[in-house]
Amino acid sequence: MAAKLAIQQERARKRAERQKVKLERLKRKEQKMRRKLRKSKDALSDCNPLYSNLNCYYHDNDHWKTPPLWHDGKFCYCMNAPNNTYWCLRTINDTHNYLYCEFITGLVTYYDLNIDPYQLRNVAFTLSNSRVAELHHRLEKLRVCVGASQCDDIPDSQRIGEESADLPSGGDLTRHSIMNN
Repeated sequence: MAAKLAIQQERARKRAERQKVKLERLKRKEQKMRRKLRKSKDALSDCNPLYSNLNCYYHDNDHWKTPPLWHDGKFCYCMNAPNNTYWCLRTINDTHNYLYCEFITGLVTYYDLNIDPYQLRNVAFTLSNSRVAELHHRLEKLRVCVGASQCDDIPDSQRIGEESADLPSGGDLTRHSIMNN
């Protein structure tokens, strides 16, 4: 009986020792995380003063790989839409080079990149209703397609209603890509 009691006491002692080691490890881990968080807050304090829940980071001169390149030093960039808040349709061919986007807020943007390569002027308000409906329909099809067999089958010049006034007849809209965030 005394041997059994001694074994139980030894087990209890070892259990308490393991628990103590585990708690110490957990405390060290929490301290490390606090230090890391403090460092990251200090590093981004001037980058992200208002919105602590956004994913913010710096871009610098080395970030950009394609023109237009950035040469004015580092700047803060915050990604505030990691949850599919917009969808874009990009079309490039011999006659067209545009970007059409729809946001969940209802905002619609259209940029003719032949004229406005830096996307400074949203000209969506100049499009006819039938053209907007066509682009919306094409974007909806791309949003739900799966795989090349479905996504490559989007009609190139599908018209909704009358012939679109802002597209040449038989316009070749061959290359589409969808961007979403």
